[in-house]
Amino acid sequence: MSREIKFKYYFKNKVTGEITSQIFTLSQLERGDASFIHLHSQQLKIKKRCQFSGDTDNKYKEIYEGDKMKFLWRNEVIEGIVYFDDKRNKFTCTSYEGIPSHGEVICSIHDKCGDE
Repeated sequence: MSREIKFKYYFKNKVTGEITSQIFTLSQLERGDASFIHLHSQQLKIKKRCQFSGDTDNKYKEIYEGDKMKFLWRNEVIEGIVYFDDKRNKFTCTSYEGIPSHGEVICSIHDKCGDE
């Protein structure tokens, strides 16, 4: 199974402090089509880059590194954070082995919910 390689970039506006995100494919980045970064480079600082896991949640939302997920496991609601496990060479979720396809992405830890 092949997956499209994508990255979600988080930017912080140097003037307002606002955090925004933008998704780019690897092809866009390699071709230099990520003009959003170049157009706003004076105002924006790259805060974080998160890779697409290749999976979607139960509502077909793409799952990225740093996404906070909620899922039901043994009649208990569990929350976990998606990360890349270097030892196993795959994306996984804290509190769960792998990425739960029955789970739902709540937000990203790089968005406001990461500060709650």
